[in-house]
Parts: sequence; C-alpha cells; structure tokens
Amino acid sequence: MPTIAEAVRDDGRFTTLITLLNLVGLVATLDGPGPFTVFAPTDDAFAGERDSLSNKVSLIFEVYKDIPTYWLIALIALHWDELSKDARDVFWDETKKFLSQDDTSLVNPLGYALAVDFFEDGRKLDEAWNALVRNSPNKQLLERVLKFSEPVPSSYVDKLRTRLKGLHETHD
Repeated sequence: MPTIAEAVRDDGRFTTLITLLNLVGLVATLDGPGPFTVFAPTDDAFAGERDSLSNKVSLIFEVYKDIPTYWLIALIALHWDELSKDARDVFWDETKKFLSQDDTSLVNPLGYALAVDFFEDGRKLDEAWNALVRNSPNKQLLERVLKFSEPVPSSYVDKLRTRLKGLHETHD
C-alpha cells in the first residue's frame, strides 16, 4: 500500500499540493508510516473564481487542519507582501477561527507563527493586531492573542489586558 505522499504524487492531479508540501518539508513526513488523514485538494481546487491567492490561503488552512504545523503559516507569512487584500482577509478570518478553537494542537503552531512572523515584524504588527483584536467580542480569541503577544509593545498589550478585564467583569 502506498504512502499518502506516494499516492498523491502518482495520481497526477495533486501537483500543486505536492509543491506546497515540498515547500514546507512535509513530503518526508507523509512518506512515513502514519497514520495520517489528509484533505488532498486537486489542482482544480486551486483554480477558482475567487482571487487565486485567497483560494490558496484557504487551501493552506485546509491542509493545516490535518497537519497543523508552523511551516504552513510561515509559508503565507513569507509571501505576505504578494497577497491581495482579499487573501489577507481570508488569512485573518481563518486565523481567528482557529485561535477560537479548544484544540491546542491547532492553536499553538498558529500562535507561534503569529508571534514570530507577525508580532515581531514591525511591518506586519499593526495589521495583525488590528485584524485580530479590533472589534472582537470573542474573549477566548483575545486571550489567545494575549498568550502569544510577548513580542508586542506593552502599550498594545496593556490595552488588551484592560479590555479583557472589562469582559471578565461583565460576564462574572
């Protein structure tokens, strides 16, 4: 029985997925014994009506659901300046969705990527912080952002702590 990597490589309909998996170093993992369950989008899934970059960001998060690894998010961060506004909006929507989940195996690699690739980068910090924090009533999301906010300036963090304290008081 072939490994997952062998099966998608041999099929011929998954060249984009194989390229993405190679970029983040996961082909070797999927050549291993597993067990693995992988959502494997075909090349057709990467070509849609939507902005193709938005589509690719969505598909990276689909892969992330099955293989939550820092490198998938780092791949997006590496190409951040090339992303359209729509693709960035998809990224932030997906990020908020994952950070709001209870499954820490999905939260922690993403949180680490936020800290290293967005919060430490002065060019990305304001956009990241505003996309995640501004107008969010989701207490769990805000607490998760705070958890990974070590590189963020104290003025940002202090405002978020005050806001969370207010949320705790109104829900107690």
